[in-house]
Amino acid sequence: VRTSADMKLSVIVFTLFVLIQCSESRYVDWFPQNIIETFTNKTSQIKNYVRSKGRSIKQFYVENVKNRITSYLGMDDKSETIPTDQARIKRKFKDYVDIAEATDQKVFDVIAPEKLDYNCNDDDPSIHMTTPQLIALHGYTSESHTIVTDDGYILTVHRIPYSKNTTSRVVPRKTVLLHHGLLGSSADWIIPGPIKGLAYILSEAGYDVWMANVRGNTYSRAHTSLDPGSFAFWNFTFHEVSQYDLPAVIDYIMDNKGW
Repeated sequence: VRTSADMKLSVIVFTLFVLIQCSESRYVDWFPQNIIETFTNKTSQIKNYVRSKGRSIKQFYVENVKNRITSYLGMDDKSETIPTDQARIKRKFKDYVDIAEATDQKVFDVIAPEKLDYNCNDDDPSIHMTTPQLIALHGYTSESHTIVTDDGYILTVHRIPYSKNTTSRVVPRKTVLLHHGLLGSSADWIIPGPIKGLAYILSEAGYDVWMANVRGNTYSRAHTSLDPGSFAFWNFTFHEVSQYDLPAVIDYIMDNKGW
């Protein structure tokens, strides 16, 4: 009886054996000789085992290597109905290709235009607005929530509870938390505007959207006892963000909406 671990080892060794046997010797000269010998001994055992069962090496490869790999990667030769989402994506990509050919463009430039025009200048008041002000500017409801971490940092989390285009003001159960990256803030998700901003897109898709702000950024620069201008306030790393900030935000949202 061969265990699952034995079979996995056999598949790995057999695959290496095929690669080595099918390559000219000059391509494997760099490989440590003792490892080559080990593989050779192991593959000899596999070949003897396969032949003792009255099967060919090719049959063993097809059943135990090729079929498993193609099945795992979703590349089975069997004709199956393509899932709806996959078919939709393939149709969408074909549309991109057709447009690119018709307009003599690169496919990527059709998906994401190389040149984007923004009507923005130094006199635009929106460049000085906060995240809640920008959200309100585009007609969405904005909320700000204050959360205190276990180690005393005071965080501000922004929220778009529902779409501006909905007739109902009932907050949807579907919830998403958007968390910015290094040196970012909740503004990252709404600066591109209602058409491209992920927060707006998710809101229109029916989500209750929450946007975090980690300790020290422009919206979370406060502490229950430490001065934001002190060394002690800034004496933290990414570890504290994951250890205290993120859990506090998630717990707050779940307390607010129900577990």
